[in-house]
Amino acid sequence: MVGAALRRILVTVACLCAACSADDEACPSGTTRRDGACVTTYDDCGPSALPIPGGGCEPIGVRADACAVGFTYDIAGTSCVPVLPEAPCAPNAIAVPGDTVCHPVGVTACGAGTKPDDKGGCSAILPPAPCGRGTLALPGETSCHELASCGSGTFGDIAVDGSTLFVDQSALAGGDGTKERPFRTVQEAVTAAKAGANVAVAAGTYEENVDVAKPLRIVGRCPSMVEIRGVGGAPAAFLHATGAELQRVAVTGPAGGVDLAGGAKVDRVWTHDTGDVGLVMHKLGAGIPSVTGSLVEGSRRIGIALAAGVVGKVEKTVIRRTRAHVEAPEMGHGLHVQDGSTLEAREVPTDVNELVSWNQPLMSRLSGACS
Repeated sequence: MVGAALRRILVTVACLCAACSADDEACPSGTTRRDGACVTTYDDCGPSALPIPGGGCEPIGVRADACAVGFTYDIAGTSCVPVLPEAPCAPNAIAVPGDTVCHPVGVTACGAGTKPDDKGGCSAILPPAPCGRGTLALPGETSCHELASCGSGTFGDIAVDGSTLFVDQSALAGGDGTKERPFRTVQEAVTAAKAGANVAVAAGTYEENVDVAKPLRIVGRCPSMVEIRGVGGAPAAFLHATGAELQRVAVTGPAGGVDLAGGAKVDRVWTHDTGDVGLVMHKLGAGIPSVTGSLVEGSRRIGIALAAGVVGKVEKTVIRRTRAHVEAPEMGHGLHVQDGSTLEAREVPTDVNELVSWNQPLMSRLSGACS
């Protein structure tokens, strides 16, 4: 019995020794023994940092090396703040992250014929007072002027050659188009002219509707002395052939002013006080209709319109004082480009129109300088 009791005592002592040995074993790095087990260590990091498993602290927010260009780590060490000027920018200036000084708002350089304005943009350089009827000024010009000089003599300074036919309202009836016996109407000369001919028109008011279906050039002495005044419901002039040109005349009438199609051109023409649209470009035939150096003034409904699908060009032309129409009181557009049309417009000021411009959603392109 003594032997059995001794064995039980020895076993108990051995177990106690084994338990003590287990308690004395070291826990892995980053852990500590708690309640007989190894648990992860977490340091007390305070309110501005998060404890890292195993020891250590990670500051709350972005890292000091993680700020983007133009930003710097803030003093509190929790976020990135933009680098900006010390004082707020003025109302017409701005600074973006990374700037230490303010910069003016708007364009950095103005184009030809314009100057910086007080709103951060550019405005046209023009005469101090509005131009009078029949005169214009383009951006960069400080005085108003006529569209073309009148020269001296019956036909002024119109360039003539052997193909030129002459028109003079004051001539006797029955003329043959020569300088000595000119036609009395523009349409007579157009009908008689061969392709590529010139038609020179003397001073006068020509009450007619001119239809040009072949390549030729109609040139008036000057817009202030030569006027084509349409009659009835048709436009005063309709040019629908590539190579057809109308130059240096005034156009008016109870309906529209000038209709263009194909590659027809209008150059230094004063279209004014028409009962409907001043000038319309149509999609008929090949070529690009164009208007250059002209004045479209006092039209009804629209100044210059591009019909569906037209590719047209307008440059160095002023559109002003376009008025609404009794059938379209919502209009008064300076430029009207619609239905997939493309207009290249350069140096085209639109001034004092009841509505400066309007474009259908399907317009392809309106490029250049329009103001």
